[in-house]
Amino acid sequence: MCDPLSDPAVREILRLRWVLGLGVRQAAVSAGIGRSVVSKTCSRAVTAGLDWAAVQGLSDEELQKKLYGEPCAQTASRAEPDPIYLHSELHRPGVTLLLLHIDTSHVATEVHVMSGESSS
Repeated sequence: MCDPLSDPAVREILRLRWVLGLGVRQAAVSAGIGRSVVSKTCSRAVTAGLDWAAVQGLSDEELQKKLYGEPCAQTASRAEPDPIYLHSELHRPGVTLLLLHIDTSHVATEVHVMSGESSS
């Protein structure tokens, strides 16, 4: 899922495109956002089967769910590697970033397994 726009921004994009009949470039300039954002927002709305009348009848939460789906549950983040450790290890002969990546991801996997978390 991508980061959803604020509800007023979504409604303004759809109003500019569907009610005023502006093109993608004109709507993007008017709303002060990128053309791709306008295009993707309109594509999501069409895919969701929305038109302007339907958008007006939806609450902000319903509109967000139709366009972007349910919010994703927060996943457990992996521990970040220690930059001081990485810097010191890179000065050793034969150590590469790839080797350090393999080493630190292996350690992170062991920590997740020991704590009972899956390592997906």
